[in-house]
Amino acid sequence: MALVGLLESLMTAKLVDDITETPSNKTREACGQGMANILTGIFGGMGGCAVVGQTMMNVKVAGGRTRLSTLSTGAFLLILIVSFGESVGRIPVAALAAVMIVVSAATFAGTVWRHAR
Repeated sequence: MALVGLLESLMTAKLVDDITETPSNKTREACGQGMANILTGIFGGMGGCAVVGQTMMNVKVAGGRTRLSTLSTGAFLLILIVSFGESVGRIPVAALAAVMIVVSAATFAGTVWRHAR
């Protein structure tokens, strides 16, 4: 499971590199992801990985280009969940699935097909 998360993080980094035309250090990304997941496990949490949909929306829709955009997105989600957790929990899973389908289609439409020759 951890390997899948690592691969998803590296794929997300590659997509962002292609869209923003800026390089990133994949080794640093993998080390940071691993350390974060180890610390999360130590504190009883569940490890995670970069979320392709959230990242694509941050870059394509919101125009995020720096690490500050990622930090502000994470901080906003944390505040949203802590402040409105009960209301957020009432969002139907079908609606969330529909949002992810739209985000996936937008991600594949411009980036992946260009590389699939």
